[in-house]
Amino acid sequence: MKDAYNALEFALVQAQLKTYARGERARFNIDHLVMIDHPDSLSHELKVLDEMSSLLFRYGNLPISFSSDLTPYLALARKGGTLQPADLEHIAEDILTS
Repeated sequence: MKDAYNALEFALVQAQLKTYARGERARFNIDHLVMIDHPDSLSHELKVLDEMSSLLFRYGNLPISFSSDLTPYLALARKGGTLQPADLEHIAEDILTS
């Protein structure tokens, strides 16, 4: 599989994708990408991509924006912890700009 990664210049593809990433979560996901090695999985993903392409063609850019990773705040709140005012402002700003 390493030969396939090298032949397809997977690291260069990841580097290019990272230039489009707008958030830390997106960069994390790009760093952890792996190639699909099962034909059925690839077929499914291509169908999903085709459906998304149809939506983009039909409606143009969808009003989807990036958001911050709010997981640490949610984990703290679930444990009964108290969020600081700055944390709440960060969450509110994230919601309002999404």
